[in-house]
Amino acid sequence: MNSFCDTEDDLSEVVFEGGLSQGDVDVFVKDLSDEKANKLRSELEPHIGPEGRKGLPENCGAVTGKYTSEEAERWIVEYEQAMSEVPMENDS
Repeated sequence: MNSFCDTEDDLSEVVFEGGLSQGDVDVFVKDLSDEKANKLRSELEPHIGPEGRKGLPENCGAVTGKYTSEEAERWIVEYEQAMSEVPMENDS
């Protein structure tokens, strides 16, 4: 069984871009309380239908375009350092 079952997620940083069907939303809310289901439905309703724009959200901090191999290597090191500080599922 997934260790994340019956936990709440913070979706405040999630960017929805459409492409949901009513069936998708029904699946997402099927095991929620009426209050939580209604809240999630109201959040997702604007995203039912065709997919929205593709690409990155504005001001997300992502670097796009050309960059040097040195920059890429530095970013990989920074990423690996940050990920090493994230607790693993089995860590206590």
